[in-house]
Amino acid sequence: MYSSLKIEVNPIPYSAGLSDPMSSTALLVIEGLWWIPEQKPKRPSVLLFLEGLESYRGDFNIYYANFYEKTGFRRALEDDLTNTREDRLFLYVAAHGTVAG
Repeated sequence: MYSSLKIEVNPIPYSAGLSDPMSSTALLVIEGLWWIPEQKPKRPSVLLFLEGLESYRGDFNIYYANFYEKTGFRRALEDDLTNTREDRLFLYVAAHGTVAG
């Protein structure tokens, strides 16, 4: 079902221009979206919550990517790990799953 969808990867900090270049901590968020656009055009995401946490604490950078299958997950993770400069990394995988039928 997802094989024709394009992988979206954002290898720079999500809060482009607002991230703290001196921060030594980064949160890598790799998310499998909950629904296809036809089902829920606004597709809920964990990103809004994490952006709120970032604005409250402000001492870490967020790198965000979507994935739809195993290959996309691997590519998103490799891109984020290649493009981060922080010393301390946390990985948050949001894989919500689907129900057939």
